[in-house]
Amino acid sequence: MATSNTRRNADARGDDLYTTPPWAIRALLSREKFSGNIVDAGCGTGNITNVLVDQGYDRKDITTIDKYDQGYKDLDVLLDYADFDPYENVDNVISNPPFLLFTPFVLKSLKLATKKVAIFARINSLETEKRYKAIHRDNPPSKIYSFVNRVKCAKGGEDGKNDGSVMYCWLVWDFSYGSGATTFEWISGEKGDMSSSKPKSNVKHIVCYSGGHSSARVAIAVAKKYGPENTVLLNHNINKTVESADIKRFKLQVANYIGVPITFANVNDIMNEDDIPDQFDVVKKASAFKVGAGTELCTSRLKTEPFMKWLTNNVDKENCVVYYGFDKNESNRIQRRSQILGVQGYKSDYPLALWDEDTYIKTTNEIGIEPPMQYEKFKHANCIGCLKAGRQHWYIVYCTRPEIYKKAMETEDDIGYTIIKGVSLEEMIPVFEEMKALNIPQTEHMAHQTFWKIVRKAGIDTSTDEDRKPCECIF
Repeated sequence: MATSNTRRNADARGDDLYTTPPWAIRALLSREKFSGNIVDAGCGTGNITNVLVDQGYDRKDITTIDKYDQGYKDLDVLLDYADFDPYENVDNVISNPPFLLFTPFVLKSLKLATKKVAIFARINSLETEKRYKAIHRDNPPSKIYSFVNRVKCAKGGEDGKNDGSVMYCWLVWDFSYGSGATTFEWISGEKGDMSSSKPKSNVKHIVCYSGGHSSARVAIAVAKKYGPENTVLLNHNINKTVESADIKRFKLQVANYIGVPITFANVNDIMNEDDIPDQFDVVKKASAFKVGAGTELCTSRLKTEPFMKWLTNNVDKENCVVYYGFDKNESNRIQRRSQILGVQGYKSDYPLALWDEDTYIKTTNEIGIEPPMQYEKFKHANCIGCLKAGRQHWYIVYCTRPEIYKKAMETEDDIGYTIIKGVSLEEMIPVFEEMKALNIPQTEHMAHQTFWKIVRKAGIDTSTDEDRKPCECIF
């Protein structure tokens, strides 16, 4: 059950309704998952239940209850929550209770739920000795997610009639959490607000959603400007052996936050992730690393070809714009990509390079979503074991993903060519092993000239300091 509204002094004024913005609900769902049935206590106009269903929760598993009829056509139970006595066990309660009924709503929810309780509340609901003794002393929340900015709740469910005078937070009781201390996290409100309604448009705004941090920032900006309903997050699912689980986590969290499902354009329309070939499978099948004059074959087969096929089959060239995450320092990539798409009749845009800086966030940390851990070592969120990368990249792979390194060596043997110009991965093992023993940093966040200078200074013999840039892996 999810609750979607705040009614101040509900007993006196049943029509005093303040609906919770859908983006604030998505902010919770991007951080917390709810298994089992859900009670939406004080459902109001149904915002939370609607968002839950949009996010893939089964409507049959949600029970909506409210003391007042707010015009929500899917209201299940018209009853005071205090008198609610469900005939089956309740797994979860999600509620935005009337402020004056905060304590009884919380206590009732804690009594009913067996898995989680999530309460949307004013931040000052944590105040007063009375509430502390009634709730927080013996039943402190497991987690507090506090909005950085004031959340604008539409009065009576009508856009434009806002009550932005107070700060809000989500209080979550997770009964699997044990007796650990309450954790606290921030949620950025204004920057992530997708709640303003946009007119349904014939134009499709297609974000090349790679799983990288820049493409996520672009996705958020595009959805904010044009509305989630007019936004497409187009991604290529990659075999989990070479795309880290944390990249997949990041993609899903950002998509859930925006409220737009990920659309996949996969090689041969394969939807089962385990059946998708990795970059080594693709090049071994073709007995070549590159296409024609030099485009990496894995990029062409796994990304470019499925992308163009999806565009051809799903959009009108006159009514779509394709968005990339290139920034102001990547003018060459912008020019090249604009020309390639323009020749084929498609329009493209580059928000991080061409839009005002106040139209996009600087980091997803601002909305409480950690960037992929892959960035701790790598510059890009590309496949691990990039076939266009140089020795600096492959040194990290050797140290952290030996099974990928082994498959890459086998691929070189099968094809008869090397990934790194002039030297095989097998020949690099003694060098990489010595580098590892001397604690040479495993990072791409260092210019390759500087990196190899450190290696040589350590007394390690390298035949050349040449290194190549990671593959662009363009859609």
